Amino acid sequence: DSRAAVRQAAVPVGAVLAGLLLILSPLVLRNTLVGAPPFAVSNRAAEGIIEGNAADGFPIGLTHPASMKGILEASDGRLPAVIRETLGTYHGQWRGLVSMQLLKLRALADPLEVPNNVNFYYAREISPILRLTLTYGIIFPLGLAGFVLSLRVWRRHALLICYGLAAVGSLMSTIILARFRLLLAPVLIIY
Repeated sequence: DSRAAVRQAAVPVGAVLAGLLLILSPLVLRNTLVGAPPFAVSNRAAEGIIEGNAADGFPIGLTHPASMKGILEASDGRLPAVIRETLGTYHGQWRGLVSMQLLKLRALADPLEVPNNVNFYYAREISPILRLTLTYGIIFPLGLAGFVLSLRVWRRHALLICYGLAAVGSLMSTIILARFRLLLAPVLIIY
């Protein structure tokens, strides 16, 4: 009976994996041709992790902590070493890391759009069409309320919940900026 269940699940799981590999094939081909790691999607991961997690940094907006240069030199830009060196800036004081993550969670709920390049509020002033759009400050509380109300039937929303958790997890690994927080907007708008 369990073998039949495994065989029955193998077809859709195989189809999803084949689709994922097909979608990633241009990335793998491009990276192979230029000598990059096959599944590398960004050369900015090290910077984002340092800026968003170093003990001497501030994870909201774009600031470069003083420790950034030393971390990049010590790690030679290799991601596992960057993570290790960045966590080393806490010198075992893990409450600081927890405080940093809580600050980032608070920033996910902040209605202010933290820009690092083009300012959304300025664009709304000069564009009549943008004035008609919803801001994150409206989307977040309403979406969060809808999410909480839907928890009683959470199984129906498992895919959305997984996407939301993945988005929050990825945001917690780096700095919080307005354009990064947009990962949450699709889920919040649905709720």
